[in-house]
Amino acid sequence: MAPTRKISTLRNGPTSPRRIKTLAYLELDDDGEPLTAQRLRDRGLQRERDGQIERRYGSGDGEATLRSALADLVNAFLTDRRGQADLFARAHRFGHELSRGDGCRFSYDPEEIRYTIRCPIFALHRPVAHSVSWTLLTECSICGAEAFGCDHLGGQEYDGKLCEMKVAKIADFGHVAFTANPDFLYTWHQPQQLDAEELLARGRIERLGETLSCPHCQGCRGSIGPTEGDLDPIGRWQRLVAENTPPQPVPS
Repeated sequence: MAPTRKISTLRNGPTSPRRIKTLAYLELDDDGEPLTAQRLRDRGLQRERDGQIERRYGSGDGEATLRSALADLVNAFLTDRRGQADLFARAHRFGHELSRGDGCRFSYDPEEIRYTIRCPIFALHRPVAHSVSWTLLTECSICGAEAFGCDHLGGQEYDGKLCEMKVAKIADFGHVAFTANPDFLYTWHQPQQLDAEELLARGRIERLGETLSCPHCQGCRGSIGPTEGDLDPIGRWQRLVAENTPPQPVPS
């Protein structure tokens, strides 16, 4: 399957003394359609059907197609939680079927002594996403000019050399913030990581590096449906902050 594409539009920022040119990204699928919640839903349901056909007749990689379908259904819900509320339970049931039929396994990193799994289901359970503020300076791989400082086109070859904008350096690092209303969908997705030595001590594994399966979807109550907090993460986050903020002293 063709990867998701992004197109960009150029806009000038108000920063002085010189105006900074920035890019706004719009995600498109392989057919050139904007990835709206409805588009993600439709694509996910189609991929689910395709994956089942591939699995039944052995005509392709059914598991990979089904896992792509799961990611689409999760992202459709994250894009429009109330409009796609039914996908919360559907994705969990889908994940349960994949877990039972194909298994979901952690990868082991011997240098970090850590197990990691990347699964879209966990994004449905995150109370907040993250937002990183930093400024990256890029340069043209052909002539070294700064962004929009030359006429070379990214993706075009010049004398056999492919033009691309490379990150030259980090000009400024602003902050890392936690938010229940992120600008980018991908920030809801984070890997689940487990300390291998802790797993060994607790008896979940007998030796470092052995295969570790993820049982999350086999016991998760998400198949029942979303809670109000799942449908309104901003309200949930505000309540959590209020509940954990100590009362301010009243001035005498």
